[in-house]
Amino acid sequence: MPFDPGNTSSDPGDMQALQNEIANDPESYGYLQPAPDLYAPDVIAAQINHVRDGATADVQGVVGNAITLQVPDVNREDLLRALDRADVESLTEGQRFFLDMIVRQAKIEIGAGTPNRQGLDNLFPGGSDTRSNFTSRNVLSRPSTRAEQLFGLESGISQAVIARAINGQFPGGSPIALP
Repeated sequence: MPFDPGNTSSDPGDMQALQNEIANDPESYGYLQPAPDLYAPDVIAAQINHVRDGATADVQGVVGNAITLQVPDVNREDLLRALDRADVESLTEGQRFFLDMIVRQAKIEIGAGTPNRQGLDNLFPGGSDTRSNFTSRNVLSRPSTRAEQLFGLESGISQAVIARAINGQFPGGSPIALP
């Protein structure tokens, strides 16, 4: 479930995990570096919600390591556009039948460990043009944010939630000791 501290079904440890992320800064993003507005929640929210592609700097000028997460499903059209004709032609009749079963689905479940994902991994191993297309076109995975890495795809964290985490405004919380 994406991070949503206002949702009563959210994991109660999410706010503590967010506070730990901000306080400990394990990836060295500089969350608690003095900014024009000292420890501004808007700056921290921009950092934690920044897509980490390994090339683009965030608001503090930090590039950081790329974060890539597997997507749970893909549209048929995106998958079909990534297929390399020569790779498909080199498949056996049985392999083509299996591929046809996969691409007949409008939305194809390709999360880790699913039969579709395992089948695609077997049909198009690393080094194939199709596998390269899957990567370059973000078909099976995509650049993601630190928020998504911590709390799930499509997670985003607002300034208000960052402020609550910094100030310890959650059950059992206490303010972060700012440097």
